[in-house]
Amino acid sequence: KVFSKYKAAMQFYNTRTRTKEDFTPIQDKKVGLYTCGPTVYHHGHIGNMRAYVFADVTELAQVRKTARDNKGCAESDRLRDAIADRGFVVKDTPDGFEIKKA
Repeated sequence: KVFSKYKAAMQFYNTRTRTKEDFTPIQDKKVGLYTCGPTVYHHGHIGNMRAYVFADVTELAQVRKTARDNKGCAESDRLRDAIADRGFVVKDTPDGFEIKKA
């Protein structure tokens, strides 16, 4: 496990262990996200969109957290509404935020 001098701002729910786990980037203050798209070997289906929605909502929530940290209330509210438009609710917590289905 990689430890950082900063408290984790993001946690993910591990469905295998059924626990929340702190997210720690491999490179300090830099995060990359690889998402798979639809297969070229078969027809696309609604499940293929999950990866795109996850990446989009996660990025919006992180940008919203940055706006809140910088006291950008209007931008934070705009991003909260954009997340809600995608069918999710972002909840602020003492440790950062949680994203849940609406």
